[in-house]
Amino acid sequence: METFTRGLGRELAPLGIRVVNVAPATTNTQIHASAGDPQRTDRVAACAPMGRVADPAEIADIVVWALSDQASYVTASTIPATGGK
Repeated sequence: METFTRGLGRELAPLGIRVVNVAPATTNTQIHASAGDPQRTDRVAACAPMGRVADPAEIADIVVWALSDQASYVTASTIPATGGK
């Protein structure tokens, strides 16, 4: 995804189209329980530098920022949201 984001972002930049990839680490959602591993976030949190996994709102805030005028000079980039991993 990072290579795709970089290439597409560079190709579309002259057209005023920005391409930004948000790459979150484990996030506290129901997907883990639905996949049969409801304790996964607890195990991952214990190994994370910040001692926790991401809250979905934290990832959403990054996406909202990337879509905003504040990020108008950001393109062909991946934003890691990994809590230090």
